Amino acid sequence: MRKMPIVTCLFLLAGAALGQEKPAEQPASPLAGPKVSAPEQKKTLAQRDMEGRVVRLETRPEAAALDLLSLTPEERIAVDKVLTDRAALVSKTLFDNMEICLKVQNARQAGDRDGMPALMREFREAAEPLFTPSLLDQLAGMLPEAKRAELRSLVKEYLTALAEDQENRAMNEGKPDEGAPRRGPGPDGRAGGFAGGQRRAEMNLTIRELAQTLAATVAERRERTEALFKAVNATPEQESKITAILRGPERPANARPDPAERGEMMRKIMEVLTPAQRKLAAEHLRNR
Repeated sequence: MRKMPIVTCLFLLAGAALGQEKPAEQPASPLAGPKVSAPEQKKTLAQRDMEGRVVRLETRPEAAALDLLSLTPEERIAVDKVLTDRAALVSKTLFDNMEICLKVQNARQAGDRDGMPALMREFREAAEPLFTPSLLDQLAGMLPEAKRAELRSLVKEYLTALAEDQENRAMNEGKPDEGAPRRGPGPDGRAGGFAGGQRRAEMNLTIRELAQTLAATVAERRERTEALFKAVNATPEQESKITAILRGPERPANARPDPAERGEMMRKIMEVLTPAQRKLAAEHLRNR
C-alpha cells in the first residue's frame, strides 16, 4: 500500500474542515417568549445585612452618595474640595472645643439621657460652623440640578431607612439607640417629625465625624511615637519616660502645645537618649 506524505494529509484534512458548512442557527422557539433583560440595579445607600438590618456607613452618607453618581472630572474636583475643607474644619472644631466634645462623647457612652439636652445645646453652639451650611447643601451646590436631586434623594432614603430600622430595634430591645436619627422629640428638646429627625441625624453624624477624627489623630501620633522608638532602638525605660514627656503637664483639654512647648518637649526627649540614639533620632526626624 502506498503511503501518503504527511504534508498531503494535512492539506486534505484542512480542506475538509474548510469545506464544512456552519450549522444553521436554530430559530427561536415560538414558545420561548420575548427575551427579558436584567433590570438595572437601583442605586441605594441603604444596604441590609443577613438579618435585614440597615448597614451603617463608615463615612458620611453625603460622601458615600457621591460615589454612586456619574460625576464629570470637573464635578469630582469640586466636591472633593468641599470634602477636604470639611475635614479641615472638623479637625479645627474638635481641637478648639475638645472639652465639650469629650463630655458629649462620654455622656453618650454612659447613656446619660438626663444630662444630654444641655450638653447637646452647648455642643451645637460650639460646632455651629459644621452645621451651617450643611454638608449636603454645600455638595449639592457643586452639582447640576439632576445630580443634585439624586444626591439628596440617596441621603434622605438612607437616613429614613436607618431611623425606621433603629426605632424598630429600640422597641424590640426596650432601649433607644442614641446613634440613630429619630422622628420623635430628641434630647435637644426640639420638635419631632421628619425635620426634627433630620436635625438629630445631622447632629449624630457630626459627633461621629469628630470622634473618628480624634481616633485617627491619636492613632497617627501613636504610630509616630512608635516609629521613633524603633528608629532609636529605645529601651522600655526610655519608652516610658518619652511617653510621659509627650503627654506633658496638665493643660486645658482644648490646648495644644505651641512651638515653644514642642521645642522643650524635644529637648527633654533628647536628654533621655544616648549620644548615638540622638543621632539616629535626628536622622529619623529629618527623613520623616
